[in-house]
Amino acid sequence: MNGKPKTKNVVSPQFQALRWRLLGSYLLVMVAIRIISDGVVYQFFTRSLYHQLDNRLVTLAQAAAHSLVAIKQDNGAVTKTAYRSLDEDGDLDIPWQNLGKPDQSVEWFEANQKRLAISGTLAPTMPIAVGFQTIQQGQIRTLTIPAYSYSHHRRQLEGYVRASESTASMEAILTRLRWGLSLGGMIALGLMGVGGMWLTKQSLKPIERSFRQLKQFTADASHELRSPLTAIKTSVEVMQTHPERIHPADVEKLTAIASATNQMSRLVADLEYSN
Repeated sequence: MNGKPKTKNVVSPQFQALRWRLLGSYLLVMVAIRIISDGVVYQFFTRSLYHQLDNRLVTLAQAAAHSLVAIKQDNGAVTKTAYRSLDEDGDLDIPWQNLGKPDQSVEWFEANQKRLAISGTLAPTMPIAVGFQTIQQGQIRTLTIPAYSYSHHRRQLEGYVRASESTASMEAILTRLRWGLSLGGMIALGLMGVGGMWLTKQSLKPIERSFRQLKQFTADASHELRSPLTAIKTSVEVMQTHPERIHPADVEKLTAIASATNQMSRLVADLEYSN
């Protein structure tokens, strides 16, 4: 029908605001997931690195423990690579000098915890902690184990061996990992923003289409109802201006028709205003 109002195919301010709210909620959830996942990855990687470091310290300390008796007899034995025979005691039968690295050091202590000798550039100042315990002081991580001698199936405590290693190289790796995770997080945030805008737009398209169809329907309905309502209202008003022509039994009916017509007119006006 000509003259029928048409709704414009534009995004309403309500849907625009809804789109931004959905995008904000999406980004908030994705950022939270990203932070949690990055934290888990970082913690797992850190624990793995420290576990590998502790294993190196245990291996080095166990290998150096075989030299404690010789060092107690001669402090200069620390500079000599002793022959290591197979003793089937459960550890590596390799001289500790072959296991040591430049960023490691080994210390030998008597049973009264008096230091006998040290090999390496690191010199930890903290007291020893016996019982395969690790201690972190600054960028130095240490592990101390007891050393025993066996005679006639009896075990005797000879002293302690402490292996130390610098964590500077490991901290450098963790620093690079943090920078990588931060850079990756910023890139991911940008991609999530672009993807979130596309997703929210696509998800709201059916709703916007239904909303436009509903507005078009209300506009069409109000347009189609306006003319007959006007005709009915006019006819009732004309009849009410000549009460002598109205049968007394029809007065209440005309009044009800007029009231219903006014209500419908207000409803149509509200529909037109909402569009």
